[in-house]
Amino acid sequence: MSLQASDYDLRRTLVPFVAQVLHYGPMRSYAPEGWPLPVGHPEIYFEDDVDALMHVLPQGVLWAMCKVANGWDRRALLVGREVWSAQARQERFWEANHALTLEFGEDAVQLCEGLFNVVAKRPQKVSDVPRHGHHTPKKEVGRLKELELKRTGEQLLTYWMLSGLWKDIDPNAPETRHRGDSAWAPLVSHFARTQPMLELRHGPWLKTSLTPFDKSEAASHPIVRLIEGPLRHTLPWWLEHSLERWLALEHHIWQREPEGFIQVRQRQRALLSTWIEAIGHTQWFHLLTPFMDLLRRLWLGLIADALRPGTAESASAQVPRFLPAEEIASVETEDVVARALALLNTVYSGERQQDRYAIREAWGSLLGIGSQLSALYAAARRVHPAERDAHHVWIIDWWARENNDALLERLDTIARGIEGRLG
Repeated sequence: MSLQASDYDLRRTLVPFVAQVLHYGPMRSYAPEGWPLPVGHPEIYFEDDVDALMHVLPQGVLWAMCKVANGWDRRALLVGREVWSAQARQERFWEANHALTLEFGEDAVQLCEGLFNVVAKRPQKVSDVPRHGHHTPKKEVGRLKELELKRTGEQLLTYWMLSGLWKDIDPNAPETRHRGDSAWAPLVSHFARTQPMLELRHGPWLKTSLTPFDKSEAASHPIVRLIEGPLRHTLPWWLEHSLERWLALEHHIWQREPEGFIQVRQRQRALLSTWIEAIGHTQWFHLLTPFMDLLRRLWLGLIADALRPGTAESASAQVPRFLPAEEIASVETEDVVARALALLNTVYSGERQQDRYAIREAWGSLLGIGSQLSALYAAARRVHPAERDAHHVWIIDWWARENNDALLERLDTIARGIEGRLG
């Protein structure tokens, strides 16, 4: 069957769909009309269609990084070709990435076409639609899994398109509003395995194999390649956005059965450990700040629960960004541990003691991940002052300025109390 561009009004279907996902993200649910779009058929595009889509793609991902990922917030960066001679700066996203070139190829277009077909509204009688047999869920998943989305713009586009549509296609999404069908489960698992930032954002809730850091193959590890590649200066904001979902879904974790709670906590710890290991290998230490911010927020959540204990259902519903110093100082560590254990025992009151110990171990192990951060700082401190390079100086100054030792010591004490360890 020949295809004619006049049969597909792409500026009414595909282009606005992509623009809306990049602009609104998961705030909306998506069911565009016009299914199915032929995938990988450039003949269905008028020249104006191509121009419109090529305008939306770079503008859309930059909008998402600057607006959704708080690109207006100044972040700490080490800027330079080599880490040992990098300069420490505080910059906004567009200042740090003014020289970034966003590249998009044919795979970027096919990604948009395929995702359109995944979520588009289908007619009741699919058999009446021409070419419907070319767009079964299995074939759509197969086409999308074959894409090689490695260019700079394509990596950002994949993250923002999939994050915006995740609740619509993931059948196991923790959020209550999604239309996920089990047919798409292999799709979300594939993108989580192949895109490090999607794995970080969505991985804790997926039953996929993680990509643990392997020092023997460090140069080829996907996280190391991302850190050492042209997108490095996007990562301070990008990482923060990924980890923000963890905090937003903290209360969902407490609604899970014991096995689910343990799995999520273990996967969170595994992801944090893998990223910290990879950052330690590359020594671009400024990328540790989003992970320290996550631990600080989790700690503040524990403090807030101890200050204002509520019901099990409301606990950790909002993980605070800030608490007054006097309120923090008024809470003893023992009170935080006692409140945390009381919450756990209330939520899982009907479970066996053995299961509750497993939950305590998984939760405490996550909160104790700061020991890996401390090890990187300690290694930098062991370098003689006369031999310290720019990245050594940066992590030492940052550590003292943020008083990280005190925070991690408190968090480790809480983690040991939750786990029931004596030392």
